[in-house]
Amino acid sequence: MKEWLRLWGPSLLLMTLIFVLSSSSTLPNVPSPLLNRILKKSAHAIGYALLAASYARGLQGSGREPVILLAFLCTLLYAMSDEWHQTLVPGRTGTPLDVLIDISGTVMGLSLWQRLQYRNQLNPTP
Repeated sequence: MKEWLRLWGPSLLLMTLIFVLSSSSTLPNVPSPLLNRILKKSAHAIGYALLAASYARGLQGSGREPVILLAFLCTLLYAMSDEWHQTLVPGRTGTPLDVLIDISGTVMGLSLWQRLQYRNQLNPTP
């Protein structure tokens, strides 16, 4: 159980955070509508980049292959379910554009994760 929590705990925490934020009818805004939109869409991309990397970490530690493809699919499914969930929250909407933003973050997160894995293979720590 301890090993499972070490591998999957970060994913569970991120999924919980995303769910809690998606359950809120209103989120804080900054005065500038453009800056507000940029900040919120950036948060989508960053959150899903972290979620995808956490999935990849869990999958790799569990010996599941292909890590990148499975992490991508898990993140895509969570992004789609999150947008659907938002349609059930008063004052919120779910949009395909947000899923695309989530997936762009996913690709960035998995690219960075893969690059770090490659670098670690070239320079293993003793």
